[in-house]
Amino acid sequence: MKNYLVTWKIDIENVETPLEAAEKAWEIVREKGTTANVLNVREKLAGGGLGKEQEIDLETEKEDFWHYTPELSDTIYTKKDFLEIAKGNNDYAIRLRYAVEWQHPETIVDEDLREGEIIEKNGTYIMVN
Repeated sequence: MKNYLVTWKIDIENVETPLEAAEKAWEIVREKGTTANVLNVREKLAGGGLGKEQEIDLETEKEDFWHYTPELSDTIYTKKDFLEIAKGNNDYAIRLRYAVEWQHPETIVDEDLREGEIIEKNGTYIMVN
């Protein structure tokens, strides 16, 4: 079994003391339906060192987050489909999944290309903004 250091980061503004900041953060993380779901995880290594930090988004790691069916369609998109449409760019695949509301994700890609939000380079999409 391995050991890990797990941290959660948040910017807290407009408070007077460190205690107030901690209390406000605690309220947010415990809130029902919170979006405080991104954690930083590092493996604790022998000798006291830490491994490379990984950012884990608990929402996007769930398979049901990725299941999507556009309006008036029988097509079911999965994580694999979003990654293929994003040409392997995981961050862009996540952005696509959040962006679709009723349309096919390919429509968003076309719009992003047309509006200069992404460019294609070396067989993948690069987010410009």
